[in-house]
Amino acid sequence: MKRERSLREFITDLREAKTAAKERSVVENEKAFIRQSLQNQKTPPPVIARSIAKLIMIDMLDYNVDFGGFECLRLTTSKILTHKRIGYLGISQLSARNQDLLILSTNTILQDLRSNDPTIIILALAGLANFGTADMCRDLEPDVVRLFNHRTPLVQKKAIIVGACILRKCPDLIDVVLAPINEILIDQCVSVIIQMFLEAVKTNSKYVETLEKYVGLLTSRFFKIKSDVVLQTNILKFLSYYPAAFSAELDSALYKISLSTMSKKKDKLGLYYQSAITLLKSRSQELKAAGNSMVSSLLSSREPNLRFAALRTLHQIADLNPELIEIQAFTISDCMKDSNEEICLSALDLSFKLLTSSNITEILKIYLNFLLTNEKLQSRIVRKIGMALCLFPLEPNWYLDTVIKVCILSKEVPDDMINSCIEMIRSTQTIQAYASQKLCYALQAGHRQQSLLMLSLWCVGEYCEMLEETPQAITELFENLQSENLPNLCKLYFVNAIFKVGMKIADVKEAAIFILHQLSFDSDVEAQQRACEYLVLLRDYSENLRKVADSIPSIANT
Repeated sequence: MKRERSLREFITDLREAKTAAKERSVVENEKAFIRQSLQNQKTPPPVIARSIAKLIMIDMLDYNVDFGGFECLRLTTSKILTHKRIGYLGISQLSARNQDLLILSTNTILQDLRSNDPTIIILALAGLANFGTADMCRDLEPDVVRLFNHRTPLVQKKAIIVGACILRKCPDLIDVVLAPINEILIDQCVSVIIQMFLEAVKTNSKYVETLEKYVGLLTSRFFKIKSDVVLQTNILKFLSYYPAAFSAELDSALYKISLSTMSKKKDKLGLYYQSAITLLKSRSQELKAAGNSMVSSLLSSREPNLRFAALRTLHQIADLNPELIEIQAFTISDCMKDSNEEICLSALDLSFKLLTSSNITEILKIYLNFLLTNEKLQSRIVRKIGMALCLFPLEPNWYLDTVIKVCILSKEVPDDMINSCIEMIRSTQTIQAYASQKLCYALQAGHRQQSLLMLSLWCVGEYCEMLEETPQAITELFENLQSENLPNLCKLYFVNAIFKVGMKIADVKEAAIFILHQLSFDSDVEAQQRACEYLVLLRDYSENLRKVADSIPSIANT
């Protein structure tokens, strides 16, 4: 029989494999040897343990090793701790492909939870936390809760951590899991109990009221553990759910933190950040202002993680009270210039939440400037501008100028924005002359962006009688456009525009007939067909037919 290789030797052989085929050969040979050794009833437990360790390695390389699952179960029943650990590790690794392993491992975990050896209990708790299903957590919950009062502090802490995992998987057991928590237990295991409390309030908001009785105790703990900044941060995270219960001492401590300079140490930065969030939730206007100042300093930081975290916090506050963060508008707009794309997107979305009828012009100007500097986010910025234009009543001239700028600066403009602008022009008679003249200038200036071209051709065709240009200038404009290679969709707008201009302005009629005649031989079938139909109407011109070229009324007026 072939000599058994150690795990180290097996890994060495895998690393020496130069091709995928060679790796498969090494793995298949090792699997065959392991299968043979596992089938042998006389194989000693240490060899089985090494074989399972190699199977775990093979599984990590995405090869099927389902045949080793039940050997993992056998190892979990071993009295040797090392073998038991490998067995639990094997179940956690192989359970994704074999759910039966989890069902069969429940009894083993139960026996280990009732062991007298703290190390074995901790191992069983770790296994339950890692691969326990909702049904397993429900069955083993009484034994886990019993361990909250174990004589060994480490077992207590591990059991409470598993209790938090049970809350996540079985929210209906929350009352049972929280029942044993008392003042003595909090003093002994505050670091893990605070995590359980946070998990409880995240699971169901109704438990915010249930856990309020612990606020005073945790507030006193906050001042006793000044050396543990991480724990202070977690306690603050929990206390932020109870702004009405803040003590004067806590308010004073938070205010002192707000006056301090940001530390470069990451753990103290976490406390600073959490203090800012807690202050912003306070009912005191003075403390809210201090929290705003802290967030502003976080936004001004060079550390991208801090800036992103501050923006995420402001997002949450903006959903509840946008007025509270309006003073940060300038700093937020500055974040839109950040080289980090995630920060830019977050700042862009946040600035949109701050839009009001009083500040929309300033924020949209920032968006337009942003279009020039960030090509990657152009489409997203354009969508935001389009939504803003629809949400707020704006001066028609300013609305049109903004749409024209967007069309010039952006490569793509949504059809909804163009359609909304067209409807605004139709329904507002006072802007029709301004719009036709402004868009005619855009055509004469040589702007050929597709969205702007479509809007301009439509407007010039609908309201050509309001143009200040001479018939000769209009004729030259259309002749220049006809000589250009327009996109097929724009060509249809062009055919429609030249027909309407020819019907409404007599001095342009002959030029319109000539252009339409040339377009009747166009390679685009639809443009060719439309040109032929319009030619017939133009040549048989009469006052009755002129109504065909009348401006289309607004949808609101029909």
